[in-house]
Amino acid sequence: MEDDERDDDLRSLPDSTLQLYLGGIVAWGFVLVLLYLFERTAAAIPLTYAVFVWQALLTGWWGSGVMRAYDSGELSSGEARAGVQSVARIVTASALLPAVAFLIEDPLAASSWTAAAGTVAVAAVMWLLIATVGRIQHRVALVLLLALANLALPINATGAVSVGIASGFFDRLLL
Repeated sequence: MEDDERDDDLRSLPDSTLQLYLGGIVAWGFVLVLLYLFERTAAAIPLTYAVFVWQALLTGWWGSGVMRAYDSGELSSGEARAGVQSVARIVTASALLPAVAFLIEDPLAASSWTAAAGTVAVAAVMWLLIATVGRIQHRVALVLLLALANLALPINATGAVSVGIASGFFDRLLL
């Protein structure tokens, strides 16, 4: 295989960009720990929307740069696709954040496990969609892949807010 036909993300997803993606998740985790210490873990669920906005903006910026590099011939099709799939996997995995908040709040409650299971189900469906769309070798498929991946977190966060309201998860925030 020639050097320009590589199918890895080493050139399309630099470490600095990867750190920006992971930094948003780590920042949310740090805030979750602080909220847990102050018995306000439920506030971490709405904060997942901030992670979504961060990832969506970062994905738009990064994705446009990758497409420019691909169009100019700096990146091969395989490299661009590998970078998009890596970013899509990270963003989809971050859709599990609401489950983490529920399980941290009360790991023994049935409502926490139910909310976590629903969150995992949505993330798994998105993961499968990403795997399927990722096989299509077309520019539109790459954009669709990133859009689908970015939808997983707000879908799960909205579901988590609904479950949280129904189960009384947010009641402690009002006290």
